[in-house]
Amino acid sequence: MNGKVRAARKGKGSISLKILIFVVMIALFAGLANNYKRTLAAGEELKRVQTEENAQRMKNEQLKAELAAPVDDAYIEKIAKDKLGYRKSAEIIFYNDLYN
Repeated sequence: MNGKVRAARKGKGSISLKILIFVVMIALFAGLANNYKRTLAAGEELKRVQTEENAQRMKNEQLKAELAAPVDDAYIEKIAKDKLGYRKSAEIIFYNDLYN
């Protein structure tokens, strides 16, 4: 009878070990899935930041070009017209309200 008890205990221990290994494997898989999800999100964020950086670099180059441009009468006139809305007294301004 003692042999039967040992055989029963050996079978139960084996099942417990299998369940434990299965639970550990599920936990590891869940951790890996979570890390993969975070890695994908970080990659998308990196692409977004790189795109934003490239846009800023282009804007910086444009601003450097503006700063390097000579400040002469034509430049001052362009700024006065484009940014300040000034016009020469002899100029006629036409407005087209059809598309606004």
